Parts: sequence; structure tokens; C-alpha cells
Amino acid sequence: AAAAGSTDVALPIAALAAPLIGLHLRGLLPAGGVAGVSVATLAVPVGVATSSLLAVSGSADLPARWLPPVLDGGTLPVVVAVVALLGMAATLDVVRPVADLIRGVAAAIAIMAVGVSALPDGLLASASGTQEAALVALRPAPSVLIVLALATSWLTIDAVRLRSRVLATIAAPVVVRLTATIVVVSGGGLTELGIALLALTLVSAAVARVGPASLSLPASVTAGLSAIPGWALIAATPQVRAWVLIGVGALLIAVGLARRQVLVGHLGAGVATVGIWLLLDLHAVTAIDLWLLPVAVQLAALGVAARRGGDLSSWVTDVPPLLLVAVPAVAERLADGPGYHAVLAGGLALLAIIDGGANGRGGPLVTGIGVVLVVMVVETVAFAALVPTWAWFGVAGVVLIGAAVLIERQGMSASRAVERLKDLVRDDGPPPPARSAAGASSTDQK
Repeated sequence: AAAAGSTDVALPIAALAAPLIGLHLRGLLPAGGVAGVSVATLAVPVGVATSSLLAVSGSADLPARWLPPVLDGGTLPVVVAVVALLGMAATLDVVRPVADLIRGVAAAIAIMAVGVSALPDGLLASASGTQEAALVALRPAPSVLIVLALATSWLTIDAVRLRSRVLATIAAPVVVRLTATIVVVSGGGLTELGIALLALTLVSAAVARVGPASLSLPASVTAGLSAIPGWALIAATPQVRAWVLIGVGALLIAVGLARRQVLVGHLGAGVATVGIWLLLDLHAVTAIDLWLLPVAVQLAALGVAARRGGDLSSWVTDVPPLLLVAVPAVAERLADGPGYHAVLAGGLALLAIIDGGANGRGGPLVTGIGVVLVVMVVETVAFAALVPTWAWFGVAGVVLIGAAVLIERQGMSASRAVERLKDLVRDDGPPPPARSAAGASSTDQK
């Protein structure tokens, strides 16, 4: 009673009294039955009301400060409220629903402990409308760092001690706000804050996907709560937004490849493609082949998966991605575009020739040769008028003589060479290995 008139004395006494009273009540509660539930139910509103009053005490206009979002009358009352509630909940674990309810109230007080006015001045001054809304939701005020750290630690310990998925889920929003507050205390700006929240989203999503089943719900809640403000904070910075999309897409591609999940991999490729397109738009790149290159890469990956799952022709799986980039690249080069267009088309064509020749697929081999020839013609058309006509006939003669020598050395007649070319174009695969005469005669004898 003597300490009731002094807030500085009453708050520490209340912080110690609430857990002790709860411990005494727990000793009085029976193992079960209606009496125990009745006593615990009576203790809950008393504890909640007392802790809430303590959290807003120290102010002369107490009736005007009932709403939790404006509990910015100081850090010490909030710490006392959180400690009192969590201490009471720890002593009432015999009635688990009641204890979890008290812990939920403590987490709510820790989350809504201060208003927007407690944020650093420079943080709000440089925020756009969307970023300001994210800051209002997060309220990463440095003054409540100790409150959030205390609530996170206590809730985590109780969740592990009691093996409770509910407590881990209750701690999820506190963890999100603690992460944001740590970034602000460390001097991070809006971009750093958004990147940190998105990193928390990725880590939480990975835990929800591959972690224990008991962490699936808490990690999913954490990922959802951190993704929205994180994206809102970086949405006003196009350059950062593009690189974040590329990074997230690359991570999803890696996860899809590691776990052999095709849908996850292609989802990541789609996200990365959007990020690449944003970068191209920011740098005012209008070359069509560069815009289509990410799409062609994903189509090529789909073609690889389709070949593994069925007997599809390489003209269907390999040729469209090559032409999707090669045709616009050649067109850009014909329109006096830079030389990298020809390099891009020729490089992809050479890869197609190597792949088709090594695996006996006629589609990429024939199409790649055609693209290389077109690129050569396009690149030499400016100099063709300077070359005498007889020189072209000389080159053609040398090529024909070389082809004849090669066919002769391979022991292949002209008709057989034509037949083999037809088989290759039909995508019949490599020829069967030739059998020796001894092997053939032994087989016939058998």
C-alpha cells in the first residue's frame, strides 16, 4: 500500500509479485477438476488487467492511454507487463489453455508496445506511402528492443520446454518485429530492413518445407508475416527489387534442383525472369533476343524433362528454344544492331550442334548448322561485293573435295551418306555399332 503511490517502487514489486502469486496459485490447484479451472479462470482477468495497467502507468492521462498501439509511456512499464504475464503463465501451466492465453496477451503487448512516434526521424522522413505503411505495421523502435528480446527468449524457452506448437506460433510475430528492430538499431535503412525481412521469409519458408513437422506452422506464419512488409519496403527501389527477385528465383531453382522438384524449379525460373526483365527495363534495353533469352532457357529445361518422360522428337523439344532467340538476334543484327547479337545467335547454335552431334539428335544439329550459316552470311554480306566471283567457286570446290575425301576415309558411299543424313534429320539417333566379320560369323553359327 505504501508503494502504490510511487510508480518506480510499484513496478518492480509487481514484477516480482505476479510470478510468486501464480506459483502459490499453482500449488493450490489440484491436478484437475472444476475447482482448478475456476481458480485459474478467475486469476486470468485479474493478471491481465493488472499487467495492462502497469504497462500504461506513470502517465497522468491514464484513461486516454488504454489502446495498446499507444503504449509508449516508457520501456520499463512494458517490460513489467510482459514479465508479469509470462511469469504468471509459467506458473499456471497445469491449465494449458489459460497459460497460453496469458502468453498471447504478453506477446500482443510486446508487439504493440510503442507507436510510430518512437521510430527514428530519418526512417519515416525517407519513406514513401507503401514503406510508411510497412513501418506502421512493424514499428521497429529501438526503445523496445529489450522487451522484444525478452519476450522472444521467454516464449521460445516455454515452447521448447512444453513442446508446444501453439507457443511457437505465438512467438512468430514477436520474432518478425525483433528482427526489424535489430536492423534499425544497427543503423540499417529501409532497403536493408526490407532485405532482412525477405531473408527471414526465405529461411522460415525453408524451415517450414524441410524442417520438423512441429515447426511447419510457426515457420509458415513467420514467413507470411515478414514477406509482406519486406516486399513493401523494397518495392519503392526498382533496382533492389529486381535483384531481390533474381536472388529469390535463383534460390528456388537451387532448391528445385537439389530436391528434384520440377514445379519449384520452374517457379524460381519465372521469378528470376521477372527480375531480369525489370533490370532490362531499367537499363532501357530494347533488344528482343535478350528479353526472350530467359524464356528460351526455361523452354530448353522443359524440353530436357519432356525427353526424359517420353519419346519426343528433338525437333519439338530443342529447336523452338534455339529459334526463339536466334531469329530475333539475326534480325537485330540485320537492323544494324551491335555485334553481340551475332555472337549470341552463333554461340547458341554451336551449343546446339555439339549437343545434337554428341547425342544423335537431328533437330538441334541441323538447325544449329543452319543458324551458323545464316550468321556467317549476315556477317560477311558487307564484304561479299569485294570478293571476286571466281573465289566463291574455288571455295565451293575445296569444300566438295574435302567432303569426298572424308567420305572415302570413312568407307561410306555417297548413297549411304545421304541415307545417314536422312536418318539424322528424322531424329533416329546414332547408328548401331558395326559388327566385325568374326563376330557376325560366330553369331550366325549360334
